[in-house]
Amino acid sequence: MLYDEQKTENRSKWVSIGIKTLLILAFIFLLLWLVPVISNKFSDNDGTNVDPLLAGIFNTNIKAMKDSSVDWFINDKLPTQVDDSVRLTLRDMEDMKIITPFVDKTGASCDNKTSYVMVTKMPQNIYKFEAHLDCPSSGEKDTLVTFRGCTDLCPDRGCKKTEETRQPAKTERPANRATQYLMRKPAEYRNRTDWQARKWIEGQVTEYEHTRTVTAWTPWVRGTETTEFRPNSETNRLVQRRTVETMSPWVLGPETTEVRPNTNTNRLSQTRTVTDNVIVGFTPWSANLYWTSRPTESNLLRVIGQQTTCDGQCLWIYQIREAIFEQRVTRFFRYETRQPVTEVFYIYETRRRNDSTETTWSTSRALAGWTWTGRTRTVNAGSGRWLYTGWVDRATYDAFLRQGYAHYRSRTVRVITSPELFRWFNTKNVKGWVFTGRTR
Repeated sequence: MLYDEQKTENRSKWVSIGIKTLLILAFIFLLLWLVPVISNKFSDNDGTNVDPLLAGIFNTNIKAMKDSSVDWFINDKLPTQVDDSVRLTLRDMEDMKIITPFVDKTGASCDNKTSYVMVTKMPQNIYKFEAHLDCPSSGEKDTLVTFRGCTDLCPDRGCKKTEETRQPAKTERPANRATQYLMRKPAEYRNRTDWQARKWIEGQVTEYEHTRTVTAWTPWVRGTETTEFRPNSETNRLVQRRTVETMSPWVLGPETTEVRPNTNTNRLSQTRTVTDNVIVGFTPWSANLYWTSRPTESNLLRVIGQQTTCDGQCLWIYQIREAIFEQRVTRFFRYETRQPVTEVFYIYETRRRNDSTETTWSTSRALAGWTWTGRTRTVNAGSGRWLYTGWVDRATYDAFLRQGYAHYRSRTVRVITSPELFRWFNTKNVKGWVFTGRTR
């Protein structure tokens, strides 16, 4: 019986070990399954959502084609008749520097022959822009359509409303509905030669002295408080402002008999009493008096006239009276007055302009942003080197030759002179035009 119990105990131990082993294997299997799932969540094997930047490259490229064409197709470059179309291939746009070459999300160039921008004139002076981009390497292909009006594309024409007519047929049009053919006039090109020259610069080269003025400012310096207002400028700026309510100084006013109470703005300063005899009336006029000459009239004497009958000299008749006085006392006052005053105090910071002159030497006599002083010097430039020009036209190339340059190389570049044109005709036989296969 002891043997059976030991055997049972050993069996239980091995079962426990087996269960633990199975759990460990299951956990490892689960990890191996989860890792690819998590990895695929952040990277798409088909390349559509690997990186949002890559996914947006095609949209950015086709929009760049559309925007560049809108800037180029203005005024006389637009089709003139309704239903006429003008087309530029991507290659034409790159040759004319309308757009810089670009690549798709795989790093490869798109097809610049099948990719194009086409502009079609529609009624009411509306222009339809079709930007078609074909990128075989990435498998992306799409067409972006937008519309523009006359005010967007031909501002110099004033957008005058004109009667729009379709292109007349080359042959007589029948009375019933006729079939029209979409014809294509191929683009025209010419070859342009670009030139490049070079010049050997010996160990001793000529350098030219150039100067330029550098504008600098001293640090802002804070000033003292003042009541003067100054506007902000390059040399002055307001940094602090405060308002103070005060009273003006007391001012002594003229003498007056008016009695005024003392206030915050008025106070009695001086008083003076004056006693005068004032005429308050007169006695009655006296009886007639006589005088040989005419007396002087006043408020105390009045002339009645002259005798009308007299023996010898006629006397003047007058009357007199006396003034009745009364003593009166008058008081005079002088006041001081003042007014409320609002004072504004300012603190400014000021600075000074401190221009300086910089000097440099260059092997070029014309240096952007600098002025040649007329001075030159010869310096040791080592073993020498070739100085190359960029690609230039013939006139600029000849000017370089006159400056001591020598011919280096040339190239022929294809330049478009007339873009591809599409137009509807009533016949397929139009000189200079090719039938596209489309009818309506």
